[in-house]
Amino acid sequence: MITPEEQKLDDLEYVKRCIDGAKNIVVLTGAGISTESGVPDFASLPDYFDEDEQVSYPRQEVMSEWFFLQKPDAFYAYMKEHLSTKEVEPNSGHRFLAELEKQHKVTVVTQNIDGLHEKAGSTNVIPYHGTLNQFYCPECDRVGKMEDVTEYLDTGKLFHEVGTSGRHPVLPNITLYGQDIDPLIHFRAVQAFKEADIILVMGTAMEVYPAAGLVLSAEANGKRKICINKTQPPQPEIFDIVLQGTIGEVVQSLLSC
Repeated sequence: MITPEEQKLDDLEYVKRCIDGAKNIVVLTGAGISTESGVPDFASLPDYFDEDEQVSYPRQEVMSEWFFLQKPDAFYAYMKEHLSTKEVEPNSGHRFLAELEKQHKVTVVTQNIDGLHEKAGSTNVIPYHGTLNQFYCPECDRVGKMEDVTEYLDTGKLFHEVGTSGRHPVLPNITLYGQDIDPLIHFRAVQAFKEADIILVMGTAMEVYPAAGLVLSAEANGKRKICINKTQPPQPEIFDIVLQGTIGEVVQSLLSC
């Protein structure tokens, strides 16, 4: 009888063979790859309590366009306290994908906004929900680099200088609750899934849409699908293999095969 350990080894060897033989890999990553770097999962963040109003706002509402427009000071304060990733470093999962890119065509479609894939060295990254590394100015409809942004020291608000018209308040270029995914970003992601030989899902429970729909879409049918996650996905039957464990553990095992 095959032991669970032997079966897991067979699964690891199968995954390694699939990856080694692939020409074009698309990877969907979620919070689980970044939590191992110390980035909190958004679902674990606290709600916001407004001391003046004595009202609690759910974290989803805080990260909405409405909240940003109505309570920018609270929005920026919440972002600074809970979503800043300036001091965070990539982990073995991020580095694994960056190294993989040296041998294969790899497209990383990430639900994370932390920029850790790029920091690890991945160059073909589609930030499906946007990125903290860019700003968006609602006033002049401009996207730019965060390095061009200045922070009001007293409030934590962000702004950029616009010639002689003064300072425009900006926000990180991320998809807020209630907003649609950028159509161009979605198109690029759909194309990546359509063109790939293998779909690798890492660190996501496949519960957030429309990102999860990329794996379930017609463009993804007929391709080998591999899932690496701490918990079983809601529809494990759509995958050829599900490897349960932390990203770091599974990556280390794959490298040791």
